[in-house]
Amino acid sequence: MVPDMLRSLPRTLQTVHTYLQIDLRGTIRTTLVVGQVSWPASHHRIHVIVALLALLALLALLAASLTTIAKAGEQLRKHSMK
Repeated sequence: MVPDMLRSLPRTLQTVHTYLQIDLRGTIRTTLVVGQVSWPASHHRIHVIVALLALLALLALLAASLTTIAKAGEQLRKHSMK
């Protein structure tokens, strides 16, 4: 299910990637890519915000999945008790 807001965006803007590079000296570089546009690590706040939003989306998806599994288990238990 894609939210209506995302459907109105051009297809190239619907993809968000965050690239993280760590070299041998421990230097961390991040690049945020939204569609065809990328931001280097100088825009670190944007990366953190997008990473947190992605994490929240994953947690919401996990919660929805667990709720669905719990409901299915409850229905199965009710059906098997009959």
